Amino acid sequence: MPAPMKPKAKAEPTNTTAPVNGTHAPNPDWGKLMEQFSTAAGGQVLFAKKGRTRFRILPPTSDNPFYPVASVYQGKERTKYLLTVVAPDAVQEASENDLGIRALMLTKRQITQILSLQVEGWELFDPATGHGLVMIKSGAGTQSTSSFTPSPKPMPIPEDVLEAYVDFDLEAIAKDFTERQRQRANEGKDAAEATDEE
Repeated sequence: MPAPMKPKAKAEPTNTTAPVNGTHAPNPDWGKLMEQFSTAAGGQVLFAKKGRTRFRILPPTSDNPFYPVASVYQGKERTKYLLTVVAPDAVQEASENDLGIRALMLTKRQITQILSLQVEGWELFDPATGHGLVMIKSGAGTQSTSSFTPSPKPMPIPEDVLEAYVDFDLEAIAKDFTERQRQRANEGKDAAEATDEE
């Protein structure tokens, strides 16, 4: 009479993370990495995502703080604009020197909304008395819309941010962004998200 078969031992779960120098490597946070590398120009260009984006406009260094750039989508080139801001939610925790200074991508319609608030009496550009803004974006692609709400009280810009702002070269970032857009367009790739807000 054949001996009864013994049940197979339950396999222990394997760690898919390869050991490094005899120790297990940490598990990366893929979501954070995706956000870190999802913006253009080395993470310095900020695209407002669906939902809320908080920012404070940094003081202009010229008569026109909105710098034009070429944005290519589905083979069509459009002009959009970069505005230098400090965005606390954009700070990368891995970088000790990241103070959240970014070039925020805007359309003409969004700029008009911001300037309307300024004309109505909401100071937005002064480093000491300016208010912060919350951009609320709904919809996606060509159906997206945006609105802006000023902070109830002024939000003075910290001195360390103003000092770092001196070295923030918006013109170089704009040129780099435009070159990347046109290069990707030549490769048949879309580099910027679609929007109906011209």
